[in-house]
Amino acid sequence: ILLADACRACAVPARLAGTANWFDKRGNHTWVEVWNDGSWHFLGAAEPDDRGLNHGWFAGDAARALPGSREHGIYAAHWERTGASLPMVWAPAVDWVPAVEVTQRYLAAPEPQTEANAEGPAPATAATAAPTTELLLVVYDGVDGPRVPARLRLRDPLSREILFEGVTRGEENDANDYLTFAVARAAAVLIEIEHQGSTTSLTHSCADAARETVAVHLESTPPSGEIDAVRRAAAAWFGASQGERDATEFAKSLDQLVAAQEDAARAAVWQAYRSAPLHQATRVDFEAQQVQHGGHLSPYTLKQVGEQPAGGWPLFIAMHGGGGVPKQVNDSQWEVMQRYYKDHPEAGGYLYLALRAPNDSWNGFYTGYVYPLIERLVRQFLLYGEVDADKVFLMGYSHGGYGAFAIGPKIPYRFAAIHASAAAPTGGETTARTLRNTRFTYMVGENDTAYGRESRCQAFAKEIEELRGGRDDIYPVELEWQAGHGHGGLPDRDKIPTMIGAQRDAAPTELSWQLSGGPVRDFYWLQVAQAGSNQIIEARCSGSAVVLNSEGMEQVTLCLDQRLVDPSAPLSLLVNQEVRQIELRPSLRTLCESMLERGDPRLAYTMRAHVALR
Repeated sequence: ILLADACRACAVPARLAGTANWFDKRGNHTWVEVWNDGSWHFLGAAEPDDRGLNHGWFAGDAARALPGSREHGIYAAHWERTGASLPMVWAPAVDWVPAVEVTQRYLAAPEPQTEANAEGPAPATAATAAPTTELLLVVYDGVDGPRVPARLRLRDPLSREILFEGVTRGEENDANDYLTFAVARAAAVLIEIEHQGSTTSLTHSCADAARETVAVHLESTPPSGEIDAVRRAAAAWFGASQGERDATEFAKSLDQLVAAQEDAARAAVWQAYRSAPLHQATRVDFEAQQVQHGGHLSPYTLKQVGEQPAGGWPLFIAMHGGGGVPKQVNDSQWEVMQRYYKDHPEAGGYLYLALRAPNDSWNGFYTGYVYPLIERLVRQFLLYGEVDADKVFLMGYSHGGYGAFAIGPKIPYRFAAIHASAAAPTGGETTARTLRNTRFTYMVGENDTAYGRESRCQAFAKEIEELRGGRDDIYPVELEWQAGHGHGGLPDRDKIPTMIGAQRDAAPTELSWQLSGGPVRDFYWLQVAQAGSNQIIEARCSGSAVVLNSEGMEQVTLCLDQRLVDPSAPLSLLVNQEVRQIELRPSLRTLCESMLERGDPRLAYTMRAHVALR
């Protein structure tokens, strides 16, 4: 306000602009627009940028605003009455300041700039270092408590070297004001928090993204008595017959607990699910080191490398070469894969699983039956293997690489990162569009031209580049081109250390799903009754709004929770340009049903809505 007044005093037309709530729901922000050379330009007030107009730390956030949204759009004050008012969350009763929506102009805003911190080294820039993730660090006093100033250190988890040191912001600071630091993409860091004489430590695996918020809740254990009621009710439901489950009516007080303490309720239901007497066949297969589905059986070998991390084991699923050859050849290739990727205990502890194809056909790892088989394998290890659900990895060479090219894009919601070597995309099975949120690397030799491998990999890279559309925060896919190499001997045996730092985002705000038939009906927070062919849906979730654009689809189910939407407000839907509004309420039944369906605590959800797309 002072800057706008100062500009006007100097005969520079100026006005306030801002958003009531950023796309990621972390709060409001207001800045200034000035008129220059026939158009409006923006600048920060207390956060000047040396590059001048149309630059600022908030530019990247503004580029992800939601057009047409009162909460997540961008509005500027206007002299004339426009029928809209400037959203001022600091003065909600004031509705007489006219405004005009200017969201569209910010959607092509420049990239965000990492602010320098008061302590610790300055973040590296893209011109001088590898891609980084900007960590936004905040500490809360309890589950629902306020932000507190706490001394925070980031250390290298292996060398214990201090990478950064600073003090988090308290409630007296703006809600957008975070302690920030840039680290290498997908790196692991040790976080130490000192507050009121005690120290808390945790290891965090950074996302493979441009920005990530890391929130630490001190003393965050909820009252055990209340949540135990959720666990007991869920345990009874999981132990009942299907008919008894259908007839069960959970108490409304339990639904209220799920809404008020969603994370704790999720943990309680997962505990009840793991202990339920319905996993006997899964337990037998786990102890026999095999996985089955639809008459297909795959044995596997398992090796522990290093010490188990506090958050559970990362799991690497490795698939062998061969395919379309006699059984003894495939068995030999499986034996090679059991030692192919080198052990790297210094990268952190993990499990290495070498999976035998369920048959000896040419497409043993990349056809319809393999997708549910892999999902059953992951479920085994979440139940009995002490595996971190957000740290499951998939990789393979040649025949196994084709499997990674098919399985990874079909069910990317199961993996933190995927790697394929000496392979190529398979028509009808591999979909580039689905990799918007998942780290995917593929290595191919320049001279590996059999079956069009080299040219198909190059075409896949071009398709990914087109899907990115100039953005650098989506489609973390990379072609690792090896000049002079053929089909064998690629330099990928040390691949595990480059993958282990990645972490799955189980609830991304943007989804791109291309369906191509088959058994896969789930995709993060979307679900269909039956997967058709040549169907596409683009989905975006922000605060209390969901945008859906589809091709060739009749209906989709939204599988949501408070990681994505606020259930206290009606959910606004923009479906193929048509505006709708629905009410959603968290329920224990939905949480239990989705836990049973997906067998993954991070993919379970609390709210469900069936949406007609036509």
